[in-house]
Amino acid sequence: MGTNTLTKPFDRKLYDQTDGKAKRKIKKYLRSKNHIVHDSKEDYKCDVKSISGGGIITFSEVEIKLSWEGEWPTSWKDVRIPYRKKKLLDAIESDLTFFIFRKDCKEMWIIPDYTIKEKGSVVEVPNRYVREGEQFYSIPVESIKKVKLTV
Repeated sequence: MGTNTLTKPFDRKLYDQTDGKAKRKIKKYLRSKNHIVHDSKEDYKCDVKSISGGGIITFSEVEIKLSWEGEWPTSWKDVRIPYRKKKLLDAIESDLTFFIFRKDCKEMWIIPDYTIKEKGSVVEVPNRYVREGEQFYSIPVESIKKVKLTV
C-alpha cells in the first residue's frame, strides 16, 4: 500500500469535546502509577510528558474513541490509530504510548510504540470523515492490553 496522505480535517468542536477530558484522565492514571506529570500545554507534539517512578521520560498520546460505548465489540478485531501519528513514532525513539479511551473514559487500550511497530499494519479505512484514502495503523486486540480505570 502506498503512503497516501489523505486525513480527516481538524475538527475544533471534536477536539474541544475530547482533548481536555482525555488529558485529565491520563494524567490521573499516570500519577496513580507514580509518574511525575509535566505541563501538557498544547505543542502539537505529544499530549502528555511524564517521568516514571524509575526516572524514565515517557510520552503519552491520548484519544477518545466516541463510537466505543460499553464493552468492546467482539467484532472489532483491531484498534486503529491514524497513520498521521507516524510523525510521533518517528520523532520519539522510545517510551511513547498511545492510550485509546472508551467514550466514558472508564476503560482504555494501552498501546506502546514498539507494539505498533512490531504488530501493527497500515490499512486504508473508509470512514465518515474521509470516504477513501485515509490510512490507519491496525493493531490486533490480542497484541495489546485493555484496562478498566478506577482513577
